[in-house]
Amino acid sequence: MRIGGDMKKLFLIVLLVISGFAEIAGADPVAKVTIKAMNQQDEPLSKAEVDVYFNDGINTNKVTGWTNNKGLYTTRGKTRPNWAAVVSQKGYYDSGDGFRFKESENYLFFKRWLPWNPTIEIVLREKRNPVMMYRKCTGFVKVPVQNKPTGYDLIKGDWVSPYGDGKVKDFIFIYKSRYGSNLDWEGSYTVYFSNEGDGFQEYNPPENIDSEYKWPYKAPVEGYNIKKYSRYRKYHNTLDPYKKASFTNLKKDQRYIFRVRTEYNDSGEVVGGMYGKKTEIFI
Repeated sequence: MRIGGDMKKLFLIVLLVISGFAEIAGADPVAKVTIKAMNQQDEPLSKAEVDVYFNDGINTNKVTGWTNNKGLYTTRGKTRPNWAAVVSQKGYYDSGDGFRFKESENYLFFKRWLPWNPTIEIVLREKRNPVMMYRKCTGFVKVPVQNKPTGYDLIKGDWVSPYGDGKVKDFIFIYKSRYGSNLDWEGSYTVYFSNEGDGFQEYNPPENIDSEYKWPYKAPVEGYNIKKYSRYRKYHNTLDPYKKASFTNLKKDQRYIFRVRTEYNDSGEVVGGMYGKKTEIFI
């Protein structure tokens, strides 16, 4: 499934927001830029579609073209210092980034941005044997019982018996809560795994990846050392209605890879399992 359109819309929004901080007297200078599309083997990509977004502070103007046999595409346009480019090619994930010209002493006099015609290299990642993942949007899920471990089957998308039709305890929930009033309550979740080898691990993509796909091609075999996810929230303050205590052991904006149903051979090597990913706290 291509999500390049969403990515381009995101760049559009970013440009419009950032441009508000770059006021320039008079007409906007002209920029000339060259985009160089490359694959991960440092080979140029010809006939790649390039969308360049110039921003005049009011509108974001898209210029579209295609790379030559050297992977190059050159264009120009009036813009504030902030601009962006997105490159698309069949068989690759869309890649792009936002850029900013530095304001020099003579850019207003010559009415053009310097450096003139910089070459910006954008690397595209190949699509390699993509594997379909299970996805189920549940919204808020009510834990059927408190103060008791309750299994949840990720494939079935349901609680295990006797609370649902699930068969495998991929996640085990323990939910506790106390409610006195809207001004006095507290609740906590603990989510842990049922198999040795199951767990979470943090994933940080390399900084030089501008691709819409930032995950590894294959999930790591080792390193699933985070064995539970805990979240606690408490509200008990009649004087400050906005003051709440909150704790979680996972980071909100951190990417995580998790594994469930880990299988080992007789030598203790991992030979199977089911893998998932998350980009934000989901409980």
